[in-house]
Amino acid sequence: MTSGTDAIPQSKQQLNLQEFVKNATWRELLVELVDSNQLDPWNIDIVKVVDSYIAVVRKMQVMDLHIPANIVLAASILLRMKSETINIFPVEEAAYAEEGPELQEGRILPEVPPLISKLRLQPKRKITLEELMNALGDAIKINEKRERVVIERAAPLNFVVEKDDIDEKMNRAYKLVKANADREGMTTFGHLAKGFDSIENILLGLFVPLLFLAHNRQLTLMQDEFFKEIFVKLSDEDGKPVK
Repeated sequence: MTSGTDAIPQSKQQLNLQEFVKNATWRELLVELVDSNQLDPWNIDIVKVVDSYIAVVRKMQVMDLHIPANIVLAASILLRMKSETINIFPVEEAAYAEEGPELQEGRILPEVPPLISKLRLQPKRKITLEELMNALGDAIKINEKRERVVIERAAPLNFVVEKDDIDEKMNRAYKLVKANADREGMTTFGHLAKGFDSIENILLGLFVPLLFLAHNRQLTLMQDEFFKEIFVKLSDEDGKPVK
């Protein structure tokens, strides 16, 4: 029995990892996987594509390579997409079940369309590579929109800090994000935090400034799952995530 990693041709795998990890996007990785696995771009097996994608990401982790944040976020959403493709529950039930007890009890959240409905792909017909990429791109945009609305509707930031001090920290944090962002304008909080020597410095020198930057629409903070990695994405001059 072969593992998911073994399913990827070894010669292509090494070349792909070395090239993609430097300056990659999830779109290019998907196209490369379809090509290297000789899949039909007009009739995509979503389960096979997702399994191959996750196998590559895991191989990058084993090799201790820095994985571009946009590839990590796409991996998380692809796993959900795979789950939804083979899910036997109706869309409405699945969307309600995924909310969790705290949401079902009446907790107020922004009125953003449930991500799960956007990921629904009909397995009874052919799915093209273009449709898969469009669905994934839309899902990422929904994540970004959801987090922007949450921040906009949240209570004002009432941290007791000197204005000059927080402005300086925001400037440093913004430069740090720009220096570490991938081609999608994205990085991860975990990667940014590696340059800090204590929890206190991470909170005051990075986390709080990022909250202010997000509040000012200079960037977007996204978390696909509670207590998991936080994705940081730069915004353009109009406060929209960089495309």
